[in-house]
Amino acid sequence: MGRKEGKDAGDNCGHGFNAPGMKYVMPENFVIKSPKCRTRRPMRPEAGYSRTDQFFCSARMQSDLSQSRQGKDTEERIASVSIPTETVSIPSLIFCVRGPHREEATTALLPLQSYELVGAHHLCDFNGTTREGLLVTPSSSTDSSKPLTAFSLMLIVHSAFLCLHETEERLRVHITDAESQRWEVPYNLLPRPAAPSPSLSSTRKLPTTDKGGEFNLNPSESANGELIFGFTADPFGFSVRRKSNGETLFNSSADDKSPYGNMVFKDQYLEISTKLPKDSVLYGLGENTQGKGIRIQPYDPYTLYTTDISAINLNTDLYGDHPYYVELRNNGGEVSFHGVLLLNSNGMDVFYRGSSLTYKIIGGVLDFYFFAGPTPLGLMDQYTSFVGRPAPMPYWSLGFHQCRWGYHNVSEVAAVVDGYINASIPLDVMWTDDDHMDAAKDFTLDPINFPPQKMAVFLSKLHSRGLKYVVLIDPGINVNRTYKTYLRGMEEDVFIKLDGEPYLAQVWPGMVYFPDFLNPKTVDWWSNEISTFRKLLAVDGLWIDMNEPSNFCTGKCTMPKDHPCPDPKSYPWLCCLDCTVLTQSKWDNPPYKINASGTSAPIGNKTIATSATHYNGVLEYNAHSLYGFSQTVATNKALLKSTGGKRPFVLTRSTFVGSGAYAAHWTGDNKGDWDNLRYSISTILNFGIFGMPMVGSDICGFYPAATPLEELCNRWIELGAFYPFSRDHANFASPRQELYQWPSVAESARNALGLRYKLLPYLYTLNYEAHTTGAPVARPVFFSFPNFVESYGLSTQFLLGSSVLVSPVLEPNATTVNALLPPGTWYSLFDLSQAIVSQGNYFTLDAPLNVVNVHVYQNTILPMQRGGLLSKESRTTPFTLVITFPSGAEDADAAGKVYIDDDEDPEMKLGNGRSTYVDFLASVGKGKVKVWSEVDNGDFAVGLGLVIEKVVVVGAAGGSRGLQVEVDGQPLSPSSISGVSFSETAIENMGLAKNVEGSTGKKGGMMVQVGGLALPLGKKFSLTHETEERLRVNITDAESQRWEVPYNLLPRPAAPSPSLPSPRKLPTTDKGGEFNLNPSESANGELISVSPPTHLDQYLEISTKLPKDSVLYGLGENTQGKGIRIQPYDPYTLYATDISAINLNTDLYGDHPYYVDLRNNGGEVSLHGVLLLNSNGMDVFYRGSSLTYKIIGGVLDFYFFAGPTPLGLMDQYTSFVGRPAPMPYWALGKHKRTYSPSHLEEAAVVDDYINASIPLDVMWTDDDHLDAANDFTLDPINFPSQKMAVFLSKLHSRGLKYVVLIDPGINVNCTYKTYLRGMEEDVFVKLHGEPYLAQVWPGMVYFPDFLNPKTVDWWSNEISVGISPSG
Repeated sequence: MGRKEGKDAGDNCGHGFNAPGMKYVMPENFVIKSPKCRTRRPMRPEAGYSRTDQFFCSARMQSDLSQSRQGKDTEERIASVSIPTETVSIPSLIFCVRGPHREEATTALLPLQSYELVGAHHLCDFNGTTREGLLVTPSSSTDSSKPLTAFSLMLIVHSAFLCLHETEERLRVHITDAESQRWEVPYNLLPRPAAPSPSLSSTRKLPTTDKGGEFNLNPSESANGELIFGFTADPFGFSVRRKSNGETLFNSSADDKSPYGNMVFKDQYLEISTKLPKDSVLYGLGENTQGKGIRIQPYDPYTLYTTDISAINLNTDLYGDHPYYVELRNNGGEVSFHGVLLLNSNGMDVFYRGSSLTYKIIGGVLDFYFFAGPTPLGLMDQYTSFVGRPAPMPYWSLGFHQCRWGYHNVSEVAAVVDGYINASIPLDVMWTDDDHMDAAKDFTLDPINFPPQKMAVFLSKLHSRGLKYVVLIDPGINVNRTYKTYLRGMEEDVFIKLDGEPYLAQVWPGMVYFPDFLNPKTVDWWSNEISTFRKLLAVDGLWIDMNEPSNFCTGKCTMPKDHPCPDPKSYPWLCCLDCTVLTQSKWDNPPYKINASGTSAPIGNKTIATSATHYNGVLEYNAHSLYGFSQTVATNKALLKSTGGKRPFVLTRSTFVGSGAYAAHWTGDNKGDWDNLRYSISTILNFGIFGMPMVGSDICGFYPAATPLEELCNRWIELGAFYPFSRDHANFASPRQELYQWPSVAESARNALGLRYKLLPYLYTLNYEAHTTGAPVARPVFFSFPNFVESYGLSTQFLLGSSVLVSPVLEPNATTVNALLPPGTWYSLFDLSQAIVSQGNYFTLDAPLNVVNVHVYQNTILPMQRGGLLSKESRTTPFTLVITFPSGAEDADAAGKVYIDDDEDPEMKLGNGRSTYVDFLASVGKGKVKVWSEVDNGDFAVGLGLVIEKVVVVGAAGGSRGLQVEVDGQPLSPSSISGVSFSETAIENMGLAKNVEGSTGKKGGMMVQVGGLALPLGKKFSLTHETEERLRVNITDAESQRWEVPYNLLPRPAAPSPSLPSPRKLPTTDKGGEFNLNPSESANGELISVSPPTHLDQYLEISTKLPKDSVLYGLGENTQGKGIRIQPYDPYTLYATDISAINLNTDLYGDHPYYVDLRNNGGEVSLHGVLLLNSNGMDVFYRGSSLTYKIIGGVLDFYFFAGPTPLGLMDQYTSFVGRPAPMPYWALGKHKRTYSPSHLEEAAVVDDYINASIPLDVMWTDDDHLDAANDFTLDPINFPSQKMAVFLSKLHSRGLKYVVLIDPGINVNCTYKTYLRGMEEDVFVKLHGEPYLAQVWPGMVYFPDFLNPKTVDWWSNEISVGISPSG
């Protein structure tokens, strides 16, 4: 409908106004605008009017709500008066006008930036009603005598508006009623800066800018602010944008294309919307169960109102109310996050349409807080600095918890604890639901099934074992004149009222009253009840449930007169009170119906009547969603007081903004099925975003389902072991599901919880980070990889902290899991030698029934301990540092941290003498790996005796040689680290290493373990080990795979795949075919010159020049008649051969293609080693000034070891090929081997040595003891088993040992069990598909194939069977 101008506009666009003491003639082009006035007549340029000259205070008039249920067509009449250029000269101006639509209003004349608001005054009287106006006076910079030009006149009708930059990253926009006080979240419940009273004007100067209606606060308050506030006056809308890039984050203004209207502000209905980019990604708005994952989905319902409705209901208002969302924007790779909190506790619907978001709220105020981000962790820091830092959790709460609704007596509870201990499954906390109570009454014990005496014994034993005990309490207090808690509550008048009497409801005890936790007296009474109960039973924590609050009845209820209540013949959750549904009050039946319970149920359904009142007349209508929060605060304070100031543990079901500062949360009543297993991840991640990181779901499910439970429980504990809060909990109707009920589940629990308990120092440090910075414990993958677009909706995997990725199985009958891994190198925490080098793609990972995939990312230092069955014990064990570099890294860094404290202080902080914080750092570069620490308040850790026993470095290129250790800046002596051990394992990679950040492109890298350390955790240390003394040159066929010594047989970094371009540059030089590696890879290695190789299928030849005076050793095995030095022109053939060692310079039993070159250059002596790792037969020709290899297959895989000292060279060589095996002490004694026809002769030989007083430690027999030379047998005549047992017993009693011979050939004999088992397992070497037949001592034999893993198992079994228990 078009707008009528001038006189024809009538009341809708009226004109004319009166000001006290002044008669003002309306200019010809004067306009008053409302939404019905669709167009504005253009201002004459000479009038000097500009939109930039307006200043907004606020003005709102809405049409009736019934006209605008959906908001789009709302007649939001925001009136303004615009006046063209006039010439006036007055020191201050006050105008009182009658606005359109017959609404009285006060206006303030604000000429440009020349006047500022200084106070509120009662100025205008319309029909005897006094209204408040605003006094404006000239600013200090304004010459009041100078004529003022273009100004604007704005109407103040009903609303007051405030914009505050509270911090550099936080902006508050507060919109309320200027004439009457409206409900807000109490400032004492959620502490925050108070908004200025709406009845007084702001004293802040709020100048207009050159960008229309946009303005900032004065420079002293917003000079460094990232968020800029802007507005439009007619119709009113506001925007928030970034200063850094101008991007608009929130814009409430509507246009003709918007699917929403402008702002509505009525008594019981508020509506406001914002535009959103179509490609933005939203998270948050809970609590609800999101079946489609963590992302907020367009057109899914999001209703926020605390409700006791099962978590199995999707997209429904559940137990918590968190009107906060996080928005992720990715603008061409520039990623930013910001958060928006609407701090309002009234029920609301939030509609997300993809390109817009609309709030529809049934009361309160519009109190927006905008958090600038732009990083995820920065945003969490900003948000939790406002709503409250997450509560510090006791160390034991990070252990495993067990609960069930339906433990019948204390003996059954004790048996459950024993069941876990006997099954060797970790357990830290035992719980009971309401079973322990006397008739479900809080703070009581069932005198029959849980009598106080037996409970005291049970709890004493539990505590002596190091376990904890947590019980449930509900808010409903049984109306019972024999119940002391009730009587004390009545005496203190602590209950919520309806019509002046305590509001009667029904929950588990039957008839109940609900405590009013907004009443300070209630908080004191509640604290006293908890203290009294803990004197009866010293529980370690409290679980508060049903606090939405839940009520089995609806409306105003009275005690029944014609039937019992509760009815023993009925279910306790069926209402038995006499109730009347309340519909007459506007509080019980508001004009707008939110989508409560997913069905638009009345907001008082199954809860407290919303017309009931709290302390100081606060309506339940307003405070409903705060009930659980207020109880949580009171319970936390009560536990803190009753334990003498020790850190409290509270678990709550109902939550609100800020609950995380006082309690943990579980996701409520889920179901034992695969869908609920999957849903749990999204809910847990959302609560991390809400600032409540200690969260978990009921493992194995609360409600029973038709799903077979065993496989589901396997998978659920594999996931649940890595929930921040890990608890198994079941309904009384569910089958028993403690983790030891099935052997398979017990095994999965030992595996998964075993890793969790090793990770407890990491999880506890994450708890510290959460408490100090708000960082979640469990995080969406995009928190660490914000540019990884594929992770934005990932809801089947999650991170613990920044670096540990959990990829659980979430569907039945699966033996693999399809896991998305962000770019980089990921190492399995169950086997660090297994790595995945990802480009950001999916991998199919093995996941048999008892296996969960958990990986740690590159550049991480992960503090771990040995683990155990109890957190109290595991936290005292030595530490292992797992240090991860990108695969094959030659230049990289890693970092980690650990925080420890006494676990009892209510705050996690440093400087109190009861805590230590350690930063771990590591680097690899220039052939060295260095690990060091920086320690803050280290004395506490030193006092606990905590030490680091092992450092595991994975991913770095090369092995390790030397070791240097410093503690507190002082080097340790060689004797101090003499017990240190090294071990190396080649890392096996999955995935492509190409183009991965941080990776050199090489497959492999090494896992180096440095064990036997004892570094005090509380002291700074530095550990350096070197990797620069080894150089590898691998020459193979680029087109076809050739034989190499198996990598699993001799572990080492894999060579680059010949099917891909080698990352090494191998240029020819100015000497023809001679080449070196390029300097970037061999800057610290000696360059080795070689002649052009010959590389044929079955013939390889390669030579090297040598100085004539060099001295060579090695190349064996052979018997060298001329001494240890390799002699020129002597034959050196390397091929393992059974030929007697009496033959000189002949290939003998072993093959060692390794030589040592000693050079003495004028007294400067150096040694280096050269290994050609090739198992094919070869001849080596040494001519004094050169050496030539001629090999009949394989590859040219050279390893050069730099030395230069003999022992240094040995260190380098054995660090690669393997450290020499440790020998038993007795092996160093005298050994005697003889051909003996019987055991009697062997015994006589032993006696002869003893009688001759000749040392002897070990007696041996060749194959004499065997039955027909068959391995693992005894000759039944000459070496019968009974007599051999007597012989061996006597030998052992004398302290001697006994060793026997076995040959590899297995006799082909159908009566020979070793042979038969070998045939069954198919373990023999084949020729043309059949076992290869040979002849050795037993006669016809087959040879076992020890490259076959099955052969290794078969061989191990035969040895085990062949050795008697006494042997």
